[in-house]
Amino acid sequence: MQLMTTPILARPTDPGTSDAAAEKQAWKLTASHHAILAIFQEKKAGLTDTELNKFYKRIWVKREFPQLAFDTPRRRRSDLAGRKFLADCGKKRRNDNGEPEVVWILATPSDDAQLAFDFDSAAA
Repeated sequence: MQLMTTPILARPTDPGTSDAAAEKQAWKLTASHHAILAIFQEKKAGLTDTELNKFYKRIWVKREFPQLAFDTPRRRRSDLAGRKFLADCGKKRRNDNGEPEVVWILATPSDDAQLAFDFDSAAA
């Protein structure tokens, strides 16, 4: 499996060792990141953060995904959007409170964010 992302860099005021550590960490996806990517591979129409949190809560045991606190899937989605694995599709759906939320989908690979992801091994 080959993963390519945009590196997350340390603050400019941090020592040089922080840059190296931040770059190394930027390339590492956790089991929870893989679980979230697998969900978005299945949900082609996308999910809002609220929908993602609720869906994850319903399916994590059956899918043998990592156990996460209720709002953690949203946080992992944010990580993945920052790394350009997920993207705002331009649509919004209302949550239970009637507030509009962004609908997130898998990003289309581009020159600045190439993605080659093996979804069959996502749960591994």
